[in-house]
Amino acid sequence: ETLRMNVRLPVRLMREPGLSVDTTGELSGRVRYNGDMQAIAAYLPPVLQTIEGVLTANFTLGGTLQDPDLSGSAQLKDGAYTEIESGFSLAGLHAEAEASYGAGASDVTIKGGARGAGQSGGDTIVFTGSVQFGETSAVDFTVDFDDAALSAHPVNEVRASGQLNLSGAFDDLKADGDINIDELNAQIIAPESTGLVDIEVVALEDGAGPPEDLTQSPPDNRLDFEIRVKADDRIFIRGRGLESEWSADVRAIDGDEQPVILGSVDLRRGWLDFSGRRFDLTRGAIEFDRQQENNPRLDIRAELNAGDGVTAAIVVSGRASDPSIELTSTP
Repeated sequence: ETLRMNVRLPVRLMREPGLSVDTTGELSGRVRYNGDMQAIAAYLPPVLQTIEGVLTANFTLGGTLQDPDLSGSAQLKDGAYTEIESGFSLAGLHAEAEASYGAGASDVTIKGGARGAGQSGGDTIVFTGSVQFGETSAVDFTVDFDDAALSAHPVNEVRASGQLNLSGAFDDLKADGDINIDELNAQIIAPESTGLVDIEVVALEDGAGPPEDLTQSPPDNRLDFEIRVKADDRIFIRGRGLESEWSADVRAIDGDEQPVILGSVDLRRGWLDFSGRRFDLTRGAIEFDRQQENNPRLDIRAELNAGDGVTAAIVVSGRASDPSIELTSTP
């Protein structure tokens, strides 16, 4: 059987001193599950509903209704996970969890591992941690990466090593970590043009004004985080005539409304095919600062030796949201 439950509740009907129900006895029972994870995942938060695998769980119930005691374990084998929006996926997912409940609090310990998409062999991602549920619910979780494939749109391929930590009370979570990019491949794809123009349509009732904005403010319990990302080289950006390699030293931190990126991405080497000519990239810097958050400053130059002492150049400067592109020549 996939699911089997055998639970005994301490419920007795009392006649004296008046008709009542006595629930002071002992709880007892056992819950077992052995089947597809998908049947359970349907009841998880949406971001976790694509977890697959074989789940085996065995829990024992004891204590009283006033102070229950739930303990047991669960194992996930031959699992996989895909995040629908970005395409991020894991293979070979496995995990073990031990849970206990008593004195008004629950403790869950978790450990496991997985491989990135397309990887074979042992785990390249290992996670371990604990979660406490009760009056002071908290989490302490660590994820280690060892040349893990973490590809997700719009990046074709990325391999990374490092560690991420998540800890704190549920209403005051903090994340911290250092990630080193072993290799990253990104492709610049030209946007498709359909020739159609988006038209915003707002339906109004006779004599009515614009519809009321029912958008609710998000809860004020954001994740406080600082993730540092570094790559000495081997960040490859290609497409639309560009062939380039970059290094990076950036960090992502919690902002007022969205994550903020700070740091720089610098050119190592590369070229740009433009109008049938190859321009060598001689300078390249992308600076993320606080003056205009997530709108980096660009300083990129590509040159072509046109002969007879003439050097043509393409210079890109300004902010990414409104760059200035100049064609110059010397002399």
